[in-house]
Amino acid sequence: MTRPALPPSVRVLPGTDVERAWDVFERYEALHHGMSLCNPMSEGHLDALVAVLDPQPGMRVIDLACGHGELLLRLAAAAPIAAVGVDLSPWVLVRAAGAAVRRGLEDRVEWWLVDAEEVEGDGSYDVASALGASWIWDGYAGTARALAGFVRPGGTVVVADLYRRPGITPAEVEHYGEVPTHEELYGAFDAAGLALVDEIPTSAESWRDYERRIAESADAWVAMHPGPAAEEYRDDAAAWAAEHPRDPELVGWSLRIGRKR
Repeated sequence: MTRPALPPSVRVLPGTDVERAWDVFERYEALHHGMSLCNPMSEGHLDALVAVLDPQPGMRVIDLACGHGELLLRLAAAAPIAAVGVDLSPWVLVRAAGAAVRRGLEDRVEWWLVDAEEVEGDGSYDVASALGASWIWDGYAGTARALAGFVRPGGTVVVADLYRRPGITPAEVEHYGEVPTHEELYGAFDAAGLALVDEIPTSAESWRDYERRIAESADAWVAMHPGPAAEEYRDDAAAWAAEHPRDPELVGWSLRIGRKR
């Protein structure tokens, strides 16, 4: 398959194995290329988050594991911010950088190709976010702690990820790894020195919509890149959905916004 060229606006940080990243994230691209939001959020949820963050001129924002960069692009469209999108997938950064150019926002957002875990927080940002990327920092508590290190006192941290619904045991969701309860999420924020200021819950419907978007992306990928690899990606996505039909009843997805004390 012919890979797209990395745009000049994508900065490759030292130590990044770009060739390996193309290979590793091809599966993710196949299942997500057709969507702007690569997680169980709706457009309405993202609009609500932008409203809470209330972007102002000069605000410094970093989004780690930024995907197609939609959060940063919407914030940049609302105000002349200085934003950084970090991701290890060259596929998604090609799309993010292209979207920035099409929307006339290339001067407000820069893109870093690097493992987000390798980026150290310097306490200088106004907002740091990670939407569905807590695996990078070994769980929700580690994610809250890492993001707190990026923002100044009074700065804002956004973490979006899974939580166990009431009454659901860890064994029932072990296919996701360690999934915290609501109470454990609050405790993780507090331990990271973050005061919870808002929360945006999603719904089972948005979860189902995410599954639908994955299936549509996989089908489109097979049409664009026919062959065994593409068919394998599509079959894996279909098998996952078939094996876990009750997941929206077991886990939820929520965005939590905290302020650094």
